Amino acid sequence: MVEKTVWEPMMVTETKKVMVTEYQESMKDIVTHVKRIVPKTETKQREVKWTEWQETTEDVQVTVRKPVMKTVDVTYTVLVPEQITKTGKKMISKPTWEDVEKEYTVMVPMTETKQGVRKVMQCVPVVKQTTICEDKGQWVQQAVEAPACGGCAPACGSCAPAMACGCASPCNSACGTACAPATRMVWVPNIVQREVSVTVNEMQCVDQPYDYQVTTCVAEVKKCMVKVCKMITEEVDYSWTETVCKEETKTCQKQVCDWEDVVETCKVKKCVAVPMSKMEDYQCTTYECVTDEVKSQVKVCTPVCVEKEIEVQVCKMVEKKIMVPAPTCCAAAPACSSCAPAATCCQ
Repeated sequence: MVEKTVWEPMMVTETKKVMVTEYQESMKDIVTHVKRIVPKTETKQREVKWTEWQETTEDVQVTVRKPVMKTVDVTYTVLVPEQITKTGKKMISKPTWEDVEKEYTVMVPMTETKQGVRKVMQCVPVVKQTTICEDKGQWVQQAVEAPACGGCAPACGSCAPAMACGCASPCNSACGTACAPATRMVWVPNIVQREVSVTVNEMQCVDQPYDYQVTTCVAEVKKCMVKVCKMITEEVDYSWTETVCKEETKTCQKQVCDWEDVVETCKVKKCVAVPMSKMEDYQCTTYECVTDEVKSQVKVCTPVCVEKEIEVQVCKMVEKKIMVPAPTCCAAAPACSSCAPAATCCQ
């Protein structure tokens, strides 16, 4: 095993100074204008007017109509009823029944078989031509470029032969200028199209005859005897009583109301409106708007830039010692106790 130095990334926490904006609280005096309403009362005078009603009496002559009862003769006409018997003739109708033969028609149903044609969907095989693609390719052996022979392994510090190129010679012998040529198998496609016959099923509409039953009605005339009512007119004698009113004139006396105009003196009370007025004091209140200044303190926040230290993650490359397997000693150096490079096979 030999020691080897490598570099690997590592996350390291570092302290970094940055500028941060902070807010500091402070008290500030402000003046606010406040408006308030101040009442003001004054004594004023006004004239009050009103109306008073006064009652007076006056003598007034009026004409009135008074009723007067009188007896007068009245002639009137009345109707006196009187019954009279009269005779006459009238026509009456009497019903008579007769048997009459009458024809009537009935519908007799009959069943008849008819033939028709209907459409039926059937599945019919049909042969169609279609084109298919076939790959008639083959595997072909192709030569590929061989890697250079005689190179050392990347992790080897001395002459280790590169076995990937196919060299089987030891480290101290000559490998040659190049390895043996390499080959690989490659599929070469050959797409060929050809037409083939394919049988598919298609739905086709086919006419199919069928029988069906039809019921028809045939008119048939029948006869029957029915009762027929006939009216017969006859003349008969009859009598009736009538009430006749006769006019009759009569005379009677009755009281009649008549109206006469009479002049009378009466006393009438009247209400007269008398205007009155006086002066009186009253209180009047007005309001004034007064502005006052009110001082108060408020808390405000002032931005201040402050330098602070913060921790950040930083990626750094750190040197590291590791142990790796040492190369094998060369067989061509018989007296070597360590791995001496063979100049003939390794660069």
